[in-house]
Amino acid sequence: MAGVDTIIQQIRNDADAKAAEIIADAKKKAEAETEAARSAADDTVNAAKVQAGKESRDYEARIHSQIGMQRRQVILLAKQEIIKDVIDRAYGRIRAMDPQRYFGMLEKQIEKNAHAKAGEIVLGEADLKRMPADFEKRADDAAKKNGGTLKLSKKPAAIRDGFLLRYSDEQGDGGIDENCTLEAILNEKKEELTDLVHRILWE
Repeated sequence: MAGVDTIIQQIRNDADAKAAEIIADAKKKAEAETEAARSAADDTVNAAKVQAGKESRDYEARIHSQIGMQRRQVILLAKQEIIKDVIDRAYGRIRAMDPQRYFGMLEKQIEKNAHAKAGEIVLGEADLKRMPADFEKRADDAAKKNGGTLKLSKKPAAIRDGFLLRYSDEQGDGGIDENCTLEAILNEKKEELTDLVHRILWE
């Protein structure tokens, strides 16, 4: 899974470089939100003490419980934003790879996903314009390793990156599309990549 391996390596690189800065910023935001909540809660508690006497102690306990819950929610949201930012940065860097590295990665994805039959590879408009001259042959050679063949579609698909593999159905039921875009790879591995970033940053 060279594409996923590349994404994971890029995530590690980005996380190592940005972790300290991102974590410090997230903690600062969480502390500020918590302090604001605590201040508001303290005012409420003091007013409740004056008005409610004994009942205020129960109210105070509920307020402090809410503060703790709010702080945990702020930290959780901050972590989710950090993880999304790291993965988005890795995705952007992969899309910005030089054509040889980028299409080399696609070639390995073809070898992984190609069927043992004749099919068609479809690129997005931007990739179709910048692909190396020999990529169609390389794609076909990669498919042949799985016992199939591929021809390049001259008509682009409505995708940003990666490719689609299209195979006609011999029974005439509409055929099969394999979605091999980077977005599809990331979505398939979203939980795994999220856990990976979490371990790098906080464990």
